[in-house]
Amino acid sequence: MSQKIFMLPTNGTIAQAKDMMVKNDIGVIIIVDKLKDPQPLGIMTEYDIVMQFYDQQGQLELKDIKDYMRKYVRAVPVETSVFQTNKLMLEKNMRRALVVDGTKMVGIITQTTICRFFYPNLDLIEKAANDPKAELRKFSLEAEIHGEFHGEHLKVYDIG
Repeated sequence: MSQKIFMLPTNGTIAQAKDMMVKNDIGVIIIVDKLKDPQPLGIMTEYDIVMQFYDQQGQLELKDIKDYMRKYVRAVPVETSVFQTNKLMLEKNMRRALVVDGTKMVGIITQTTICRFFYPNLDLIEKAANDPKAELRKFSLEAEIHGEFHGEHLKVYDIG
């Protein structure tokens, strides 16, 4: 996970979100109530920025981001393994998840960080897959996934 979480308060603008994403080469910003001791209230992704650009005919209005953010943030507890997180993200069609300790934000994990985690082992997986005696199976979820809202905006998934 990345421990660097980029945030804007609810009175931030879409233009500020776009500038922050471009400057830091990121694809997500967490929208918070305040920057000091923040609580997540929503999320803005690069997809949301592109859609606003399209909807506003090439102009990014300087309206508060709270009018355009997605109203809840999906998260996993800090003790969730990368394997469990990967399964969750595949099952729920998620590209990113906030990592939380209780309701405190401690990081963010994305499809890209998961790929980077698995990358050093791809040769081993390929060798195992090519072995005629190998019994590699398709990904399957054996555990049930439960999501629980912490307040109105933070949904934390527990895999167990």
